[in-house]
Amino acid sequence: MVRKTNIHDIVGTGPLGFGLCILVFITFWKIGKVAGITSLYGDKLLHNMLAGILLCAGGIIFYTAFRAMPISKHNKCLVTHGLYSYVRHPRYAAIVFLIYPAFALLVHSSLCLISTLAAYAIFRLSAVLEEHKLIQVFGQDYKNYMKETPGFIPRLRRRQSRL
Repeated sequence: MVRKTNIHDIVGTGPLGFGLCILVFITFWKIGKVAGITSLYGDKLLHNMLAGILLCAGGIIFYTAFRAMPISKHNKCLVTHGLYSYVRHPRYAAIVFLIYPAFALLVHSSLCLISTLAAYAIFRLSAVLEEHKLIQVFGQDYKNYMKETPGFIPRLRRRQSRL
């Protein structure tokens, strides 16, 4: 019997989270424009340069993490090397901590920058939903991976693997 592939098997819950984050971003941006509190203090050129750096770094991390995913989905093996040895959700972390704030800097909106907290909450929920499924697929291996590897923010010092 051939199992029908579900879209969540391919991309997880991330696209829904990303869509919600775009909606939150636009809402905060529009509220800020209407209320007249859209502007960040400081040099706009500096904001744009910082945004460019954040976008480049976030794009590289997102792309690198995304490239590892089709291999793991196809071969049904748990990916724990590369970026996944530092955090369990490098794609989400790149969006929340680099890409999302970069767009807030590009539109020079303090409210959009603050809405990064909402983006974190949305992607944290997406991660929890995905992890329930990953525990079903990989069992104790994934539970051990969860104990050893943080979700979004890498540790300053990496733990030594216990063998």
